[in-house]
Amino acid sequence: VEKLGVCIVKKIKNPILVAAEILDEKFNILAGRGATEYAKQKGYDLQEVLGSERKGDTDTVGAIARDSEGMIAIATSTGGCSGRPAGRVGDTPLFGSGFWCDCEVAVAATGIGEEIMQNMLSYRVAEEYKKEEYKDLNSSLEYGLSFFEPSVEVGIIALGKQGLGVGLANTEMPWAQRS
Repeated sequence: VEKLGVCIVKKIKNPILVAAEILDEKFNILAGRGATEYAKQKGYDLQEVLGSERKGDTDTVGAIARDSEGMIAIATSTGGCSGRPAGRVGDTPLFGSGFWCDCEVAVAATGIGEEIMQNMLSYRVAEEYKKEEYKDLNSSLEYGLSFFEPSVEVGIIALGKQGLGVGLANTEMPWAQRS
């Protein structure tokens, strides 16, 4: 199971592509200036990246895919959260909090990052799914949402080795699947 990523990068249009470059390296995560320098060395052009124009919105995106052999991969990216201090790291780039992926299941979460981190949400949903001989993913997502008061915005998507992906939120957060 590979766990790798880049975080706190600026002027990188597609940070997931830079993270993919790390697959063949002897390190797992790059952050800040080091991640930006690495991207430049790999030929990525720096450019302004614009997020949402609506104040208060977040720009988190999660994607989970499974290949024809059942291998699962997950990618998450965020533009941050309004009203947070510079340098804040939210749940999105943290293993177990904003995402979890192993050979059996992948889970990505978004919402109020501090709450998600305190509950290690993605890991706990994955473990719940595996605990009872792979019950349906929807009930595992419901279990994950049960940790939060309704006022705490949370959304979760998941995909196992078989079957369709699922998504659940305690708000109007959108999600989609393609088979």
